[in-house]
Amino acid sequence: MPTPYDIRDHQNWLGYLQPDGLVVSPAALIDTGIYYDRNLRPVQQDFLDHLTEFQGWDEASEPGISDLPAFFTGFLHWQSDDFVSGNDVPDTLRAFLKGYNETLIPTHAVKSPDHPDTFQLLVVETTAEDLDKPTAENERGWHVSPSKRLERLLRETDVPIGLLSSSALLMHRYQIDRGAKQTQ
Repeated sequence: MPTPYDIRDHQNWLGYLQPDGLVVSPAALIDTGIYYDRNLRPVQQDFLDHLTEFQGWDEASEPGISDLPAFFTGFLHWQSDDFVSGNDVPDTLRAFLKGYNETLIPTHAVKSPDHPDTFQLLVVETTAEDLDKPTAENERGWHVSPSKRLERLLRETDVPIGLLSSSALLMHRYQIDRGAKQTQ
């Protein structure tokens, strides 16, 4: 039987999420046997080990995930044959928008463990600093945000889950956090 602490831990964790799309309730997490592990130090250190240094906007070295496939295999412990990237992404996971003469293509696609010929997750890497701000790939292109592009790609390909990754956003959030710590 779940304790009040189990429910509170899940509620705290869910409080970090932006409620956009599917959000799972604490009761559903507990019913499936998922419990919040309070000993996060080893996981945090493993995550930090997978951050690399790269040049930021102000020419200062900042951490970020510059190699997402290495992060998948090193931190998430996926097998390299669990996902495809770049030119290996099948045409069935590309969505051509005829009215805009534009093709939406995922950066990576994760295979379904039950059906290796199908995919359960599409990953799109972007350099956008704001994932909700409209952009266009070209002058005639579709002027919508990276998140709307991903939503459309998921609908067109019938893949249920998408992940939008922005190293620029990670770096920006890190600079804000680091700046806040320096002022204390």
